[in-house]
Amino acid sequence: MAGLSGYYPTVVLAILAYIADTTKPDSRALRLGILEAIAFVCGTGVYFGSGVWIKNYGYESVYLVILTLHLLNLVYVVIFLPESLPQELKQNTAFLSCDAVKSIWIVYTKKRLGRWVLLALLICTVLVFLAGFVIQTLLVLFGKRAPLCWESSIIGYFLGTLLFSKAVGAVVGIKLCSSLGISNFGAIQMGVFSLIANLIMIGFSRNTLEMFLGKSTQSS
Repeated sequence: MAGLSGYYPTVVLAILAYIADTTKPDSRALRLGILEAIAFVCGTGVYFGSGVWIKNYGYESVYLVILTLHLLNLVYVVIFLPESLPQELKQNTAFLSCDAVKSIWIVYTKKRLGRWVLLALLICTVLVFLAGFVIQTLLVLFGKRAPLCWESSIIGYFLGTLLFSKAVGAVVGIKLCSSLGISNFGAIQMGVFSLIANLIMIGFSRNTLEMFLGKSTQSS
């Protein structure tokens, strides 16, 4: 069911679209960075606590808390969050309709200037999400095997450190790039090189300290 409904990437894309609709272009990058930082900081606290929670109380209670939070989030979005679409567009759009899918299909298939750029960005986005999920899963598996042999609490601390470093990098990095006049393309290149160096360092890590230092130095 999670896969058929779009799962995490759909939620992320909806949030990014909402931020794009409600912010000005000159401040949009910083707003997105702050949004990422808020999510990462909250996730840091959850990860730090979830490992100990799982160790002491098991998985069932954790899943119940997650389900409750998702339901509260759904109520907030449906009832309290204001709609960003214009009223006339909202009135002409059905809740269950294929019009949005058709519009997306036309955007990527219609022959016009810049179509290949959009296709390239779509492919890169898919690869980024795929790599992100794969990397985090592999890091957990790497930590559970010898010579590290982590327990659930250490895994929680490690994932919390990972999210916290991303939060700092999201806000400080975007603000620094804006101050230095670095383009978005240049910032992306810096993030890619940082991730490559980080993964190389983790690949040669043989103890917990090296693993934590590797993730804490990642800025993207």
